[in-house]
Amino acid sequence: MRRFVVLTGVLMVLIVGGIPTLNGWWLRHRISTELAGLPRTSDLLVEHVNSQGGWLDSSLSLRLRGNAVAGAAEGIPLVLHLSHGPLIWHLPDTPWRVAHLQLGTPAGYHGPGANRYSGAAVVRLTPGGNLGIRGILGAEIFDGDHQVHFSASWPLSSWWGNDHRFRYATTASVYMELDAAALLTSPAAETLRVYERQGWTRINRGRALMELRLQHGILTINGQQLTLDSLLASQ
Repeated sequence: MRRFVVLTGVLMVLIVGGIPTLNGWWLRHRISTELAGLPRTSDLLVEHVNSQGGWLDSSLSLRLRGNAVAGAAEGIPLVLHLSHGPLIWHLPDTPWRVAHLQLGTPAGYHGPGANRYSGAAVVRLTPGGNLGIRGILGAEIFDGDHQVHFSASWPLSSWWGNDHRFRYATTASVYMELDAAALLTSPAAETLRVYERQGWTRINRGRALMELRLQHGILTINGQQLTLDSLLASQ
């Protein structure tokens, strides 16, 4: 009996101790997969260079390049740091924090774009089995300062479904506050004017404001509803 209790205790320690490592591996895999699926354009491109995994935290080295980025031809280095250890977990009666993410240029980097790109987000798992993320990004694009606030939630089980199931199970909200003056003197000027005519954005005090909400396959842009299928079909 004593041997059974000791063996059970050892197994529990191994399982609990392995949770942060599994969290980190899963997050690195999902993030690198999503980055690889981003559109590749000449204006803005995010490249995944490499990853470093650890027990309590990990990091992904990224590179930002494109016409919209004021930097050298080789691009601007970024580091996405992930804390996925027990120090970020909530108390038992609150949602479990899976990870905390922080984005920025590497320490010691003083080249183009240094300290001009930053972000933070928290990934949580609710008691109902929903995985959620909430965060903020700040960036210098086309020589203007832009901010994006975002949140999303989806059933954890939908990760293993097809793309259609995942898309319709996702609830998301994005609020963008962009530098309109900078965009209007950039190659994105005509796009901004079209969005303003369509009512997808409004300009107030030099800032272009957009609010997007996604629920049950319906995308709402500044109050106007579009079905996600029709929007994707037009791409």
